Formats: sequence, C-alpha cells, structure tokens
Amino acid sequence: EPVKKATDFLAARIPKYLEEGNSLRTWPAAVGLIFHSESQRAAPSETTATAIGAIIAWLGRQQQACGGWGHDPTFQEKKSYPADLNSATNLVAIGLVAAKRAGIEVPGDMVHKILDYYAHSVHEKSEGGILYCRDGFYRTNGRIENAVPEFGRTSAVIFVLKALGKTDSGFYAPAVDFFKKNMKGERLTERISERRIGAVEDGHGCYGLGLFNGALAAWSQGEGTWTAFRGKVLDETLAAQRADGSYDIPGVAGKAGGGFEWIDSTIGRNYSTAIFAIALAAPRGKLGITSR
Repeated sequence: EPVKKATDFLAARIPKYLEEGNSLRTWPAAVGLIFHSESQRAAPSETTATAIGAIIAWLGRQQQACGGWGHDPTFQEKKSYPADLNSATNLVAIGLVAAKRAGIEVPGDMVHKILDYYAHSVHEKSEGGILYCRDGFYRTNGRIENAVPEFGRTSAVIFVLKALGKTDSGFYAPAVDFFKKNMKGERLTERISERRIGAVEDGHGCYGLGLFNGALAAWSQGEGTWTAFRGKVLDETLAAQRADGSYDIPGVAGKAGGGFEWIDSTIGRNYSTAIFAIALAAPRGKLGITSR
C-alpha cells in the first residue's frame, strides 16, 4: 500500500512538474519514466500507464532536431550550454526501453532519432567510445570545447542498442571493444579520481551514473563480462559502503570521494546510495531494464 500511494502521487505530480517550466526537467522525466515503467510492469494500472504516456509525449516534444536531449529545453534558447548531451539522452533512452518492456508503445521516430544521434556521437579518434554530445564538440559562452569519449556514456549506448535489438549498428561492436578495454588495466576509480576515465574526459561527478550504466552494459554482455566488471569495479564500490549503509564515491590514495566530495554536499548521499544499489542489483533480474 505505501508503494502504491507513492506511485499514485508521482503519477499525478511528474506530468504537471514537466509543464511548469522547472529547470533540468529532462532528468526527472527520464527517471520518472523508468520508475513508472517498472511499476507498470510489476503492477499494471491505468493511472500509471497514463503517466507514462504523458512523460513520453513531453519527451517527444522536447527531443532536439539532432535527436538528443539536454538538461532542459531552455538550454537551447540560452545557448550557454550544450542543448544536447549523451548523458541525458542515454537516461531517456533507458526509460524508453523500460517503457517498451512494460508493454507501452514507444514512437518509432523517437527511437530512430536516438540511433542517428548515437551514430554521430563517435568519430575516428574516439576508438569506439561515445562522446559528450553529438558531433564531438559543444559551445560554451561562444567557445568551442572538445568532448572526448567516456566510459559511462559508452556503456549506456551499448545497453540501449542491445535492448532494442540494434546490435547490427556499425558503432555497436567498436563501443563494446571500448567498454571492455577501459575496464582493464588501472582501476576505474583511479581514472575517475584523475577526472578522467580511460585517459579521457572528466564527466564531472559521473561515477554514480557511470557505474549504473556500466552495470547495465556489463550485464547485457553476459556472465563473463559481468564477472569482469564486478571484479574490477563493483567490488571497490562494495568496499566503499559506510557504516550507516550509505555509499561513498570510491577514491584512491586516501582521498575520500576521489575529488567529487561536492556530490555529497549538493545532492546528498541518497543519490549515490540509490544508484549504487540499483547497479549492484543488476544480476538479480528483478527490474525490467536488467532482464535479459
């Protein structure tokens, strides 16, 4: 009953929230889509299905011409930050996968645009990795910035392509190679603590989301890849659990938080704890998105 009440509350609240002009709306829309889709899969209801439809419709209206999403539609108007980001686009795509697995119809043109966006998020120098945003660069205050490939964003693309049955895409196999290559060698946490993953890109505080995406990708690739991911990445996360049950962002050389302590102070431990717990639960197959 408590879960049903929370679901009903969010089903009524999220669609209204998205239309109220709040900032950074793509993120709650995508997470809300995942949550409601999982709820619908477990306990179907007309209320939840309606909420899912409203979120998908809103996301469809906000999808950029390039095929991706940014933090919020207003960023395109301000032109002070990329209007499209692979991190935001990936979370929306994961939400659409969850919706499909809950039996909700997802517009084919939204998926087609996402695939085109992904196809333009790699280039010959990225070694199969997915870039920060489409075409490999973005403009900040009139200045063109480089956007190099990164582990977490690449992981999400691998999962989405696998889940949608699009493994014949020309960039799928190179992305998998990039994923496996950057899971080896020095510890992933060391790369993040140096504000880079696999010698590339900072991703400002992406450890939690990168871990979540990495778990989805590793699980989708089979037992061998999952075992390797667990040994090289998840075991460090397990060791970072605090005495109160919450999770910290693994650091190295005694530097707690690996340089991203600000996440605890600005977002709080709830975020890292929740997202780590979901990643650790991937092999249980309880969620629609982690079902093979």
